[in-house]
Amino acid sequence: MDTIFPKMNKLSLRQKLNLIYTVVFLVLLGVSLGAVYFITENNRRDEFYQRLKDKTITTFNLLIEVEQINHDLFQKFDRHDNNILHDEKLILFDERGKVFYTSLDDTKILYSNEVLNSLEKGKNEIETTEGEYELVGIRFKHDNKVYYGIIKAFDRFGKNKIWFLKWLLIITFIIVGCLMVFLSNYVSKIITFPIRKLTREIEQITPSNLSIRVNEPLVKDEVGFLASKFNELLGKVESAFKFQYHFIHHLSHELKTPLAVMMTNTERALSDGNAESYKNSLTFQQNAMMELANIINAMLDISKMETKLESVMKENIRMDELLFECMDELRFLDEKTRFDFSLDDNIQDSETLTISGNSRMLKLALINLLKNCVYYSEYNHPIVQLLYENNQLKLRFINKGATITKDEQTQLFLHLFRGKNAEKTKGFGLGLVLVQRIATLHNATIEYLVLKERENCFDLSFMPYT
Repeated sequence: MDTIFPKMNKLSLRQKLNLIYTVVFLVLLGVSLGAVYFITENNRRDEFYQRLKDKTITTFNLLIEVEQINHDLFQKFDRHDNNILHDEKLILFDERGKVFYTSLDDTKILYSNEVLNSLEKGKNEIETTEGEYELVGIRFKHDNKVYYGIIKAFDRFGKNKIWFLKWLLIITFIIVGCLMVFLSNYVSKIITFPIRKLTREIEQITPSNLSIRVNEPLVKDEVGFLASKFNELLGKVESAFKFQYHFIHHLSHELKTPLAVMMTNTERALSDGNAESYKNSLTFQQNAMMELANIINAMLDISKMETKLESVMKENIRMDELLFECMDELRFLDEKTRFDFSLDDNIQDSETLTISGNSRMLKLALINLLKNCVYYSEYNHPIVQLLYENNQLKLRFINKGATITKDEQTQLFLHLFRGKNAEKTKGFGLGLVLVQRIATLHNATIEYLVLKERENCFDLSFMPYT
């Protein structure tokens, strides 16, 4: 519609609906009323033609079959007939084209010679108009003789009714058109009200108050569906904003401490001025820089995952092999680390252990969960299990140590949170956030459980690859 009528692009949705409803209705109404008028007019003309035919035939039959009837008397009788047609003019001809009867003796009746010529050539009936008159020509046969009749008259009664009908239809069109303009404006206002309401609510949302949600109508129509999807989108945007805010806030805090320590250590080494002090300072700086590198790498990994690119999620990965690789790397870094590993008896083929995803991301998630088991365990022998339950591949990580309270569990994977059990453990609170992001990208779930007193458990559950 906008392509056909470019100016409609400047109209609001309400104005477009109002205009379209009004134009379509008025066109249909005009066509309908016009059809009523023309059908009625055609019906009037056909009825009047039939009356003219009946009058001609009746007059001819009386004149031909009743020989004793006097033409002058018949004219007087016809002139006072209640059924006489207005301004009627009737002429009857014999087979030679000679007039043997006219309805008016004192007035010359005008008629077209073409009508009589057509009847003489064999045409039985002719219906036509002459100005405001309807004219009928008829060809008769009686006693093997041919006769012709031409009659014309003015349908005053019928045309008065048609005139009245025409103005009635015009007035009806005007009145109904005005009502339609009002009603279409009212209806378009009702239809667009939910959209205008939704627009006003959206206008109230700014980056500083993303927690606001638009009202979802109880009736699940298109506007309700749009409001629902907008709230879903708003939830994702709010989550991204909060993650960015807390991420930068916490990261700046975590970077501040190691940088301050590095500066202090450097100043101390420079003030001492001996080789041993330089060596110890460089060793310390190396460890601190590795810690900074870990923070920055974690930051980059989370940033990359936020893009959620489908092209990097197409690998078929054996989770048992990836898990063994991660455990080997951690044992290499700390020889004292040991894992008690067990495999569920329900796992009997490689397809059960295979998922679709990104191996680098999954490896990062597994290393974080394994490190978490080691760092927060009272012993260096955490338990790792590969389970198959409810058609899901599950990796379970268990360690003995201080558990997380119920209040802290609600914030465990949000806002770079660190619980009270992490007070004596190094870290910067990005590990579990990173794991949760990776799990979400792989349509997996990460869940924290307290199996029994002083026993922490993390379950990473995947749907098996098919």
